[in-house]
Amino acid sequence: MQDTASAHLFFGSLNHPSANGAFHYTRSGKSYILTKDSAVAKAWRILLATQPIISEQWEALCASPSNPNTVTMIPDSDPYTRHGL
Repeated sequence: MQDTASAHLFFGSLNHPSANGAFHYTRSGKSYILTKDSAVAKAWRILLATQPIISEQWEALCASPSNPNTVTMIPDSDPYTRHGL
């Protein structure tokens, strides 16, 4: 699923702090990370629709002529700031 791949590309890890728990669910009081492609894709689309900063950064990443696989989060900074954007 393209949306699932996009979420992984953008965050690197679905457990990344910048995702703000969007890819987590709770069952019996315990937190888990989504693993089903359809659930990850749905959470990604919701993030893009409800989080303008993430949506803008994703659009910029998609429009960037550089290799998107080299884009990484800047540690110890604003969680929405990305290299080259």
